[in-house]
This record gives sequence, C-alpha cells and structure tokens, in this order.
Amino acid sequence: MTTYPPPPGFDGHETGTWDGLNYYERSCTDEEAALLDAHEQAGDAADRQVEEQARDNWFALIRSELGSAAPPRARSAGDGPMHGAPPA
Repeated sequence: MTTYPPPPGFDGHETGTWDGLNYYERSCTDEEAALLDAHEQAGDAADRQVEEQARDNWFALIRSELGSAAPPRARSAGDGPMHGAPPA
C-alpha cells in the first residue's frame, strides 16, 4: 500500500480520492510492488553482510585474546547456553 498519488490509468484498490489534503491510500502497481520487494531484499542482503562482518570481527578478537592458548573443545548443541548469548 502507498499514499502516493496513483499513476495515470490506475485501476487498483483505492481508499479515498487523492487530492493532496485528505487521507488517501492505494495498492501498489505490479511494478511498484516488485521495486519495493527488490529494495527490501537488497537491504536484507546488506544487513546480513554487516552482521557477518561483526561476527567475524568478534571471533577474531576472541582468537587474538586467546593468543597461543589452545582453543576450547568444540561445543555440541547439548552443552547448554552459548557463550556471549543472553541467558534464557
């Protein structure tokens, strides 16, 4: 849905009549909806990239703090709460 004025020839769902003053809402055209979906997906991909970099930085910091100390054994799913995760 959008509150922007309709494009010429619009025949989708509208609430009210767009006059720039009163409340108006309409469905998006197929092209508008596809653009909004693509924009959201691009944002999701960018967010994931930022989170992946934050993860890599966090574990690199831990690795550097441990230095030459042997890393702890790998944890399994049944080992309890993960380190760094808030308690349940």
